[in-house]
Amino acid sequence: MITRRTVFLTAFLVLSTAFAEAPAPLAHWKLAEGEGQVIADQGPESWGGKIVHSENTSWGQGRGSAKALFFLNHPQRKAGAVVITPGESFEYGKGFSVSCWIQASTETQREKTYEIISLADVDKGPGFRLVYAWNSLMFYGGDGKQAHRVKSTPSKHPIERGVWNHVAATFDGQQAKIYLNGQLVGASPEGKLFVLLPAATKELSIGSYHAGYAYGFLGAIADVKLFGRALTPVEMMAEAKSLQLGE
Repeated sequence: MITRRTVFLTAFLVLSTAFAEAPAPLAHWKLAEGEGQVIADQGPESWGGKIVHSENTSWGQGRGSAKALFFLNHPQRKAGAVVITPGESFEYGKGFSVSCWIQASTETQREKTYEIISLADVDKGPGFRLVYAWNSLMFYGGDGKQAHRVKSTPSKHPIERGVWNHVAATFDGQQAKIYLNGQLVGASPEGKLFVLLPAATKELSIGSYHAGYAYGFLGAIADVKLFGRALTPVEMMAEAKSLQLGE
């Protein structure tokens, strides 16, 4: 039954989203250069990066009028990737958010793992990983011995291939959440600590695991952002609805 309170809460959420504004990101890689191997950071820290194994990447049409970086089929240990070294101000073990747009290729295979962005020592951590696998969005943390994971349910929240989707993850120091097109689609249990320890490695990889070593993405990634805290659901919805490319 629709009550007056339900109508009020719905209206409040709509208005909150309309006026919400996410904080300025620590880093913002549009991945829209259209040429070359240098990737600029539009954020205040200027954490620029470079493309490795560029023969397995290509520039193509992105969202709107912008270009985007496409990651192609690749031989083992030579996946195309963007490699970045964030500064010490990125204290992700205390809380952060990562968001980007992806276009998973129609040629992706359901049983394979495709790395979106990661900064991790091994599969079980320390560090974090945001991946696309089994038609689900997955976010990993861990302590090196045990992995902690949050995933979406593909039957409820399928990720359509061949089109652009906004994907994101947040960690507030205790709980992890994942979002698809601004909608919360997964969260670690409240009251149970989601372990995410800082990794020894300092290299952040976009489009593959460990700078091209494995799990190469197949498709395009654009407009990657890192925030210094966990965004709220309202802020994340506003972020997903914003026009970051082609403005």
